[in-house]
Amino acid sequence: SGFYEAGSLSAADNSAGYSVFTFNVLANSTIGTDVSISPTLRIRLLAGATRDLAFKLSIDSNDLVLNRLGHNAGDTVRIAGYEVPWGSNVCLTREDAVLVDGHRETGDIDYLAYTLVYNERNDGISVVPARRNWVIVDGVKVESSEELIYDPLPAATVRASVTVRLATEQHLRLVAGEHFADAVQRITLMLDATATPPVTAGSIYVRYCGWEDLGVPCSCAPDLDAGDGAVIGGVFVPWGTVDHCVYPNHINQTDAVEDSWTLPITVVHRELMNMYGDDAAATGISNGFGFPQHPRLRAYLDEWNFLITDPVIIPPGASFVYETDWPETDLHPLSLGADREEHTLTAFADYYNATRELNENNTFSITFRYCWPPDITSRFVAMGNESRPFWFGDGEAAQFCIRPADVEPDSTSTNTRIRLYFDEDNIGNLAMSTYDNEVYVNGVLQAAMLNRAFLGAGGVRRNEVVLDLGAPTVDLLNLTLSLNIDAIPRVDYPVDHYNGTDPYGTTPWWVFDGFCDCPSPPPPSPA
Repeated sequence: SGFYEAGSLSAADNSAGYSVFTFNVLANSTIGTDVSISPTLRIRLLAGATRDLAFKLSIDSNDLVLNRLGHNAGDTVRIAGYEVPWGSNVCLTREDAVLVDGHRETGDIDYLAYTLVYNERNDGISVVPARRNWVIVDGVKVESSEELIYDPLPAATVRASVTVRLATEQHLRLVAGEHFADAVQRITLMLDATATPPVTAGSIYVRYCGWEDLGVPCSCAPDLDAGDGAVIGGVFVPWGTVDHCVYPNHINQTDAVEDSWTLPITVVHRELMNMYGDDAAATGISNGFGFPQHPRLRAYLDEWNFLITDPVIIPPGASFVYETDWPETDLHPLSLGADREEHTLTAFADYYNATRELNENNTFSITFRYCWPPDITSRFVAMGNESRPFWFGDGEAAQFCIRPADVEPDSTSTNTRIRLYFDEDNIGNLAMSTYDNEVYVNGVLQAAMLNRAFLGAGGVRRNEVVLDLGAPTVDLLNLTLSLNIDAIPRVDYPVDHYNGTDPYGTTPWWVFDGFCDCPSPPPPSPA
């Protein structure tokens, strides 16, 4: 998983022509408990790492590959004639069993058995001593493998194939009245089984069909699902996710003229068991599709069906990928009203239940929201009298007349003070906080409202500010309300989804048309 310096040449005597480094390598198997091995180790002498006897710097060497598998049984095993990878699911039928001449072997009666064949290898650098190798079925050792003692196995050697017969009655318990857990058996090969620790070469998981007359149910069947998740707007989302966020850059414009947008969604139809066994496959058992109907995948967004596939045959372990687009008329990334509802994507892996499966749980879902950015604007403005708003965010030119009854009681002839009421509306889909607002009259700052508190999606907050308009005048005055003056990022969490600026740092202008119904100014003093 990376390159690590394991050692370096020292200035010590190197007259022998080589140096020895000692170091430990820690590695974990990628196959869990089935294979207790370490990965391949590669060693390279880097350019310039040392000098040769002529004092020339070293060049990059080739890789020295040290396969640290050591004592192992390769990557595959043969069961009933089928070569399968360790860790596989296998379906065996009665026809896969062979009749063994028990009289010739032990003087006993003939019996049915499945054959297990493995190759024992030593890819290490030391001799593997004499040992016992065990085949274990659900924790019980098979006697024929327990008794044998194998000769030492030199380094870089592959032994001839070893064949172990698994008697259907004695070892596999395929007899009347016997039912093993979950109708599946784990067959494990353990090398040098009496050593500490032993080497677990691997396991396979075997299911059976064709023994129903003994009361052993057929347990070979497929398992359909919808993959590990869906791709929504280009982002992989595991099934079961709750409250996933879809951001503006996750949708696509499909028609610039019509200004139409879609949310791309990708779902998978998968056969999960990937069961081996040619006889079972030929009879429609291991892939499960010998039934009158073939499975369909159906997907819904909320109550709306947006995908239903044709009936298909899915081979064991195969997947089909379906890409589609969900049309959304309100998904423009600059829309002022993207919906804030929770939406549910649901996939049915076997719609109509056309296929008998090992696991009939075929429903998978994800909930998500359109996490449009916060959008701070104002849809209510009133001056002097809160019951007489003159701005509703409709974009029309707005004018308002100040009357004597509108001004504050502490006003003077040179300082007309009036109370301004306005709303902050977050018409986006995400919350916002720590932004700044400013109020100007004729370009002069009247109020700075800094570090605003949290305002949730769809939230509205009423504000009051007292303005000083100076002496009454017949001139038009311009009121400017600037919201989110720094245009802070529309979405600052998570930044890897969307980090554009907020075009909704709104700066609407309202005009009030002088001072109306004011008394005439008094005549000048005779003095």
